[in-house]
Amino acid sequence: MKTAWKIVLIILLIALAGGVAVPVGLTASQVRPEGTKVFTVNDGKSLRVGIISDTQLPHTDYENNYYANLVRALNVLKQRDVDVILFAGDVCDLATTFSFGNYTKAYREVFGDSPPPIVQTIMGNHDYWFPTDYVTTYRKRKLFDKIISNPWTHYVVNGYSFIGLSPSRGSGYDQKELAWAESLIQKSIEEDPQRPVFVTTHHNPSGTVYGSDDWGVPELAELFGKYPQVGNFSGHSHYSLVDERSIW
Repeated sequence: MKTAWKIVLIILLIALAGGVAVPVGLTASQVRPEGTKVFTVNDGKSLRVGIISDTQLPHTDYENNYYANLVRALNVLKQRDVDVILFAGDVCDLATTFSFGNYTKAYREVFGDSPPPIVQTIMGNHDYWFPTDYVTTYRKRKLFDKIISNPWTHYVVNGYSFIGLSPSRGSGYDQKELAWAESLIQKSIEEDPQRPVFVTTHHNPSGTVYGSDDWGVPELAELFGKYPQVGNFSGHSHYSLVDERSIW
C-alpha cells in the first residue's frame, strides 16, 4: 500500500474565501453521472496531481484577487507539469454564466490550447446558488454541466480511480449519488485491493480533518469509513491548512 501511495505526488493549492453553508432544496430533475473515462499518461505508472478548492469567483467582475489567485495557482501547477487537476468545489460565489465562464477562462489564460490531460471539477454549495435562487438545483447543474463539466465523473488514470462526487444539493448527499460512488469504489477495489481510490468531495467527512466537526457530513464519513483504500480530498471548511489536523 505504501508503494502505491508514493506513486502519486499531491500538490495542494487551496484558494479559500469566506462563506456560510445554507441548506437548500432538491428538485426531481437530475443531471446523470457520466460514464467512466480511462486515460494513460507519461509512462503509465507515475502521476502528478494538483488540487484546488474554493476559488469562489465573483459573478460580476473578474479583475479581482479571486480570479488572480486562481491564475496564480494554475501557473504553479503548470510549472510542476501536473497530469491531473482536481477541483473540490465552490468554483464561484454565486452561480452565473459569467463566474463559471471565468473559471474556464483562467485555464485558457494559463494553459492555452495545451491543458493538463485531466481536469476533474465538482460542484460545491456555492455552485448551487443563483443570485436570486438558493433553493432549486436542476438549472445550476445544467449550467455547470454546460460550461464546465458533468458534476459526477469517474476517471481512471494509469489504473488509479478518481471519483468526482459533487453534493446532491447545496449541503447534502442523496443516497443515489452515494450509491453511485460506492459502486465505483467497490469496483476499483475488486480490480486491485492494494491500490488507493481517490474521491474528491466538497464537504469534509465528519470527524476527520480540522473543521469537519463543524462543517462535515456524516454520510461521507460512514461511506468512506468502510473502505480504508479511499483517499479523500475536500474543501469547504476554510480552516487553516497549516495545522496538522488538516490531514487525516
